[in-house]
Formats: sequence, C-alpha cells, structure tokens
Amino acid sequence: MKRTLLFTFLLLITPYVTAQNAWWPINTSIENINGTLIVKSLKSEPFTLLVSPRYPLNTSWKFNALVKGINFNETYVEIGYFSSNGTFLYATKFTKIGEETFGWINLTVIATPQKDANFTALMFVFNGSGTLFIRNFTATPVNASSLSVNSTFIARYLSLTDILLELKPKKYLIVNESDLVALIILNGEEYHPGDEIRADFYIMNKVGIVDEVDIKLEVYYHGIKVYSYSHPSWREYSAGKIVHIFQSSRLPRITPPGKYTLKFYITPKGREPKVATTTIVVKPTLSWFAMVFVAISFMLLLGIVLVKAPKFIEPAVLGLKKAYKEFSVGQKFVFYAIVGLILSAIVLALGAENYANDIAIGVYYLLLIGVINLWIEYFEPKWDNPNIRTIASFYLLALLLYLSRVQLTIYPSMISLGIGISLSVLYLRSRPKRKLRVIYVSRKDGELFMIAEDEEWKYMAISSGDSFMLVGKRREGK
Repeated sequence: MKRTLLFTFLLLITPYVTAQNAWWPINTSIENINGTLIVKSLKSEPFTLLVSPRYPLNTSWKFNALVKGINFNETYVEIGYFSSNGTFLYATKFTKIGEETFGWINLTVIATPQKDANFTALMFVFNGSGTLFIRNFTATPVNASSLSVNSTFIARYLSLTDILLELKPKKYLIVNESDLVALIILNGEEYHPGDEIRADFYIMNKVGIVDEVDIKLEVYYHGIKVYSYSHPSWREYSAGKIVHIFQSSRLPRITPPGKYTLKFYITPKGREPKVATTTIVVKPTLSWFAMVFVAISFMLLLGIVLVKAPKFIEPAVLGLKKAYKEFSVGQKFVFYAIVGLILSAIVLALGAENYANDIAIGVYYLLLIGVINLWIEYFEPKWDNPNIRTIASFYLLALLLYLSRVQLTIYPSMISLGIGISLSVLYLRSRPKRKLRVIYVSRKDGELFMIAEDEEWKYMAISSGDSFMLVGKRREGK
C-alpha cells in the first residue's frame, strides 16, 4: 500500500522534477549548515521527498552519504531514473533505512544504466514529519563490469564507538582480536525470574570475508553449567562491515536467585573461537516466593497423605508396582517417555521453555529405544536376553545423550551411563552358577571325553593335555 501511494505521489510531482544540478526538496525544506544538509518535512502525509542532483547515465554511479533521522515514522531511499528532458520515469531499489529516530548510517547505493533513462538521482522518501541530516554526500562514476554487487548497502553504524555513544548500555563486553572485534550488549545487569534477557552482537570482521560466524552461550550457576545455546549466523562478514544480530529469551519463572556466569563464544568459520565472560544477578520476586511456598506445601501435603493414609494408597501403589514388574523392557522405556512428557508439560507451564525442550529431546530418545526393544520382543530371537538388552539400552541412551551434550550438557549422559554400569555389576553378581551332572566319562590315548548336563543344557567336553574345549546345546524338550 505504501509503495502504491509513493508511486502515485511521484506521478503527481513528475512535471516539476526537471533537470537539476542541486538538491530538489518536494514538500520539504533544506538548509546547509557547515556542510551538513538539514532536511525537514513540511507535511506528514502523503510521502515527502528529497531528490539529489541528477547524473548522466553513460556509466554506473555509486552514491555515498552519512544520514541520520529524527522523528520520522519511516525513512526510505531509492534510485530515480529520468528522461533526457528531466522528466521522472520510475524508481528502483526502494529500501527502508530507518524508523522514527536513528543514528548515523553509512549509506551506499549503486545506480546502473537503463535503456530508457538518461539521468539518475538518489531519492529520499519520508513518511511523517521529522528531520534528516546528510553529510559527505558523494556520487562517483564506476565501471559496471567491476561491480561485485548491484544493490543498496546500509551500514547501521560506522564504528563500535558510535554504538556505545548512541545506546549507552549499562552492561556490555568487548572482544578485540587481530581478526575480529565484537561488541556484546546485554539489556540489563539485574533480572528477575520471568524477565526477558537479550544479547545484541555487533560483529566486525577485520580480515577478508567470512560467510559464517558461530555464536555460543554457556550459563553457569555456582560453577555448574545449567544452560547452553549455540546458533550459526550465515551472512557475509566483509572486512570493516559491522553486522548486528541478537538473541533473546525469557528466564524461567523457577530460576533460582543468585549470580550467574555467562560465557560467550564467537567463532568465525575456520578460525579460533573468541571468548568473553560476564556475570548477571537474578533477584527473586514475591511471585517466585509464592511459587516456592506452594511447591513446598504440596510436597509436605503429599508426604502427610502417604504417611497418614497408607491403607487407601497402598493398593494403588502395589498395583502400580505389579504392573511395572510385568512390563517388558520396551514397555518400560515407553513408560519412562510418558513420564518425561508429563514432566516437560509441567516445566513448560512454569515458563522454562528451554528446559522443556531439553526434556522433550530425552523423551524422543526414550521412545526410540522403547520401539527398538518392542520390535526385538515381537520377533523373539533365540539370542535375546532381557537383562542384557536392558543394560545395552541404557548404554545406547547414554551415547545419544552424549551426542546432544551441546544442548543437554554432559550430565544426563553420565547419569544414564552410571545406571548402565550399575545394572551390569548387579547382573554379573546375580548370575547363578550352573550345577552340572556328569553322565558319561571316557579316556582314550591320553584324552578325556566327558558329557554333563544341567536342567536346560547338555555339555560335551574334550580335554587333551593343557587344552580344553566345552561345547553345549539345549536339551531336547527345552
């Protein structure tokens, strides 16, 4: 809609835009003070314009300027094309460069020759009333074949110092290495459970061109890693260009109060990571204390119920134990997954979305292992041993959780591995020793031949000197 209004407005002013060697204000006023153009919009609607001097289109033109806006609803820039008598024809590369008030921007726009146009100019378009400042405007002829890009380029800031002077952040970190400089700005120093925490990254590559920068955050609470986040940024990081990206998230409403250590890792592709560390403080609120009080009261009430009313609960507990014991290995892992889904929903309701997502990843792994076990149980292979399969399942779960350690940390995989090791020890210690009954013995030429059996197996053994071979097969009828 805005684009349509703009073109309609441009058609209305076409007769008045003729060959110009100076700036042409359309419903705007312009003043030059010490080399800075100060442009003020005289109307809020429709769109108002400022047109630069025209340049002949016998070559491509590169427009450069520093611009700063105050109080405009929106500020746009585009390339205008004109006929030989200066009549406006059309505009291209309609690009927004700012909203409301914005700081100094390094603007670069390239105009290329068009078959039906003879002149070109840089056009600023304003929505609403406000003031625009323009410095160091230049128009440079360039060879079209040498251009690597044919678009509008806007550098939001000229340096990291400009960012600090304009935003005046309370909490920020600076990473300054030989190949990269980065400014990390946090939206506060103190937070409360449920608050939004935002990190803005202003990254400037110093050497060459990088097409990927990995951003990673690790959060530690009393030395224990409680959260991690990583995300690659795929865009062009050319030398001297500042790129702005950000990440925001809400603290869970169950976040414990105290001091947290944040470690940021900025890793350009093919280079060493750059590390910056800072701390934030989380302070409790009345709602946090209320939630803790409700949780403790619920646990106490549950304990009282379990102690005071055993005759009502005992049948249900015994029934649940009996049902669990009758579960197969696959059914047990599916049961674990269902419990995890319920826990994930509760954690999500408490506002800990990131932790709920982590639990959901573990649930997926539990379901996967459960389905694998159910398939084995369905086919009933002769080599199957439920105890060994349970141990192997926990080892597989530990491996899957370890492969997701960047998201889940290392602790879940260590817990699963510990369970697997414990079950392995219990299984080896509880294996019954077979009692064999010898039913046949013979000796010939220094060799001993023996047949023995137990309840299920029959064994044949041949001994010669120090060597011994035992062969067993299941007895008939077993």
